[in-house]
Amino acid sequence: MCGRYYRRADKQRIAEAFRLGQLPADFVLPPDFNVAPTTMQPVIRQSRDTGARELVMMRWGLVPNELTAEVHNRMPVILHDRDYDRWLDRGERERPPVDLLRPYEADAMLATACNPTVGNPRNNGPEMLNSA
Repeated sequence: MCGRYYRRADKQRIAEAFRLGQLPADFVLPPDFNVAPTTMQPVIRQSRDTGARELVMMRWGLVPNELTAEVHNRMPVILHDRDYDRWLDRGERERPPVDLLRPYEADAMLATACNPTVGNPRNNGPEMLNSA
């Protein structure tokens, strides 16, 4: 169950949060209650052609590291709303703002037990949010 999360925001809500404008009507983004590595997930990036922000589907996952131990601690970067512009709006040659790569405040997160069947990515529904 390593590296799982869920996404329930709809495409227009994501577009508004990241100031993407109106998305194409045929862009489908259903909720995903069991996001597993290797699945296609929405990513906001800066277009190389136009410089505008765009929402694209990309393969989500972690880069393997031969030095990773059997048991490991890792935390994805979670940005505050106030940091979105700084992370996304930078020149191609400009270095990423590495000072934003810091642990998110623990008291701003909520950990809850999930359904044990979450270990199988084919199980994907709102019942994954309930412990069984």
